[in-house]
Amino acid sequence: MPVVAASFGGLASLGLALRAPERVAALVLLGSDLDEFAESDELAAFFAEEQAALDAGDVTAAVEANVRTWVTRGGRDVDPAVVDVEDFIRLGERLAGELPGAGPLVRIAGAAHLPALERPDEVAALVLGFLAALPPADR
Repeated sequence: MPVVAASFGGLASLGLALRAPERVAALVLLGSDLDEFAESDELAAFFAEEQAALDAGDVTAAVEANVRTWVTRGGRDVDPAVVDVEDFIRLGERLAGELPGAGPLVRIAGAAHLPALERPDEVAALVLGFLAALPPADR
């Protein structure tokens, strides 16, 4: 079966593909994470802020840090000039270059880390097109 996953879910789906490759016919990864990579200062600062908030029991502050990092990107709504956190562009390029049978990295204008929420029509068209191109046994 094909698996479609975003962010940390991409990491989980990669683990599934490694542990049970017979169950995963194809992967669609949207801003996928990886266990080991050299994170940027921006991402390290976010993780530190989120962890400090959680350690203090301030879930609201942790949620606000997540929204600022992944949705509004520093206080502004996502627009065509916004790009994802650089780490996920590098990870996407790495995955596209290293996964067997991977297609090229696709970037969606105006979307940051949550393209399925930010540009649902474009993401749906890309995913459906990818799935339609799979052999019938893999759909």
